[in-house]
Amino acid sequence: MDLTNTQVRHLKSLAHHLKPLSYVGKQGITEGFIKGVSQTLLDHELVKVKFNEYQEEKDELSQELARQCKAQVVAMVGNTLILFKQHPEEERRKVKLPK
Repeated sequence: MDLTNTQVRHLKSLAHHLKPLSYVGKQGITEGFIKGVSQTLLDHELVKVKFNEYQEEKDELSQELARQCKAQVVAMVGNTLILFKQHPEEERRKVKLPK
């Protein structure tokens, strides 16, 4: 599912007040990091990931992280990545996307 411009704007506005829940550090994107981000996405649906290290490779790493987590990149603002993954169970979804 690709996000429309309206949906991206909506998600960015929701993410504006969020603090990053995961940080890419010296070890980079490891299997454990991916599992942690996947669980955080399942719990929150909308997640910020801060690149403290690997800032030059953040574009490639963000696409890889999204692919591994089966999430969508909403935006990259500075060194902060915004990821979105809708909860598989409709009644447990926290984020309502506009059409």
